[in-house]
Amino acid sequence: MTRLEDTGRPSQKILSANKFGVEILKKCKEVYPEGEYYVITLSERSSTVMYDGVSSDAFRKTCSKVYEVENINNEEERIKKINPDLMVVSGWRQIVKS
Repeated sequence: MTRLEDTGRPSQKILSANKFGVEILKKCKEVYPEGEYYVITLSERSSTVMYDGVSSDAFRKTCSKVYEVENINNEEERIKKINPDLMVVSGWRQIVKS
């Protein structure tokens, strides 16, 4: 069962560490403010270099559920637990294996 079926509100997850992802999140919340939003972004401790990266604080200005990760491939269980109806990937420089 998806969150949309369960609560009537879609769950969106933004997987991003760049400026474009911040703008996508802002627009999504503008269009659908009652949605449930999650952001997974790169931790400053990650060895992945983002050329147009932003700090997690940029996402926290718009979303309270922000998770910082060093490697997305260690986060499979978290992604499954969130169980989003929609997932937006923007500017992610790591290869997602599954």
